[in-house]
Amino acid sequence: MKLHVIYGGVILLLLGAIAYLLYRDLDRAITLGKRDLQMGTLEVENRQLLSAFSVLARDKTKNDVVSAMTQYGKQNPYEKHGCVWVGNLVMEFSPEQKLVNVSPTMFSGEPAPCFLR
Repeated sequence: MKLHVIYGGVILLLLGAIAYLLYRDLDRAITLGKRDLQMGTLEVENRQLLSAFSVLARDKTKNDVVSAMTQYGKQNPYEKHGCVWVGNLVMEFSPEQKLVNVSPTMFSGEPAPCFLR
């Protein structure tokens, strides 16, 4: 009789552990799915902003654009290969000091204008 109670207790503990692990994995799957959806949305918004940036800054000079980019960031801008690097963005300017191209420095999957020079 005692052995049946012990086996019943072990079975209940195992079923409880399995239910907990199932709940934890289901919660993790939902959380990761929401995160992936949000990251996809942010990637689309980032591409839209980067493509519109050159048009919006058309009347601005190089100094205006660089000072606007460094206003809220903690990184100091620097020039390398004819481009200005500010934080996670690299900006290419024309000889007339007008913005030509803006691209992220990494993880975008698109070729940056200043990497392969």
